[in-house]
Amino acid sequence: KHFSKAILKLRLKNHLELKLKTDLLEQLSMYDGLTNIRNRRFFDEAFETTFLEIKRENKNLAVMMIDIDFFKPYNDNYGHGKGDEALKKVAFALQSTIKRPTDLVARYGGEEFVILLNNIDKPGLETVAKNLLEAVRDLKITHDFSKVANFITVSIGISYYNTNKDITKLELLMKSDETFL
Repeated sequence: KHFSKAILKLRLKNHLELKLKTDLLEQLSMYDGLTNIRNRRFFDEAFETTFLEIKRENKNLAVMMIDIDFFKPYNDNYGHGKGDEALKKVAFALQSTIKRPTDLVARYGGEEFVILLNNIDKPGLETVAKNLLEAVRDLKITHDFSKVANFITVSIGISYYNTNKDITKLELLMKSDETFL
């Protein structure tokens, strides 16, 4: 069948552009639009994969659920613009504190963040938690409506999985949302 080289080139160019745009949209859909860190969708997929790998390789995994303390009064009194600014700063502080490339920081929703720490021991986990708390405190974001400090603070829930435990992925995540430092 006869074909035109010019039309073939145009079709190929269009398909390549469409592929690039589709790939870009897919990548953007894995980031939180406000904080520019990974979002819950990415976390859910990564958590599924990581949990299965950890079980298979007999390693351990920690999940940290992080809440900004008294964020509703902050938003109500300082406004949503300042609230968005605070979320960005906290997200950056959390992301900057996590150093290993296998670890993941994501915005879980609202003022809640989640961190996956792959193959970490309990002393290392305590160090990371301490560093995260300090990183947010060091931001010194004024919060006159908090009941715990005059600046923004966070609470960290932690759950720890090792292969000696028989726990599901959902139970591990739920436990991290119940046990706060």
